[in-house]
Amino acid sequence: MIGRRLSFIVAMVALASSAPASENLAWNGVWTGTFGNVSKISVTIAGKKVTNYSYRGARLDVSYNDFADDTLSFGDGNNYAMSLKRTGADTANATYHGRHGFAVAPLKRQ
Repeated sequence: MIGRRLSFIVAMVALASSAPASENLAWNGVWTGTFGNVSKISVTIAGKKVTNYSYRGARLDVSYNDFADDTLSFGDGNNYAMSLKRTGADTANATYHGRHGFAVAPLKRQ
């Protein structure tokens, strides 16, 4: 009897904690921001995949995506790597590593 109750309680806690996490991980949409108040970026995400990334209006290749909890990483494998870290329901911080060095930009979902 105690075993059944404990299993039920564990199952309910798991369900309760996973529902908000799923809602918080909805990345779909267009995320925009600016590196250094000069270089505009736009990241379009659909179904856990970056479908478009543009820097200063120029579209860049995306060859990989990696989603984990509240972080999304993507890049082209040779020239740049980008990491987005969720800071709110419609906000994130973008971190760029690549040929042009390192940069951080706040993003907002449109």
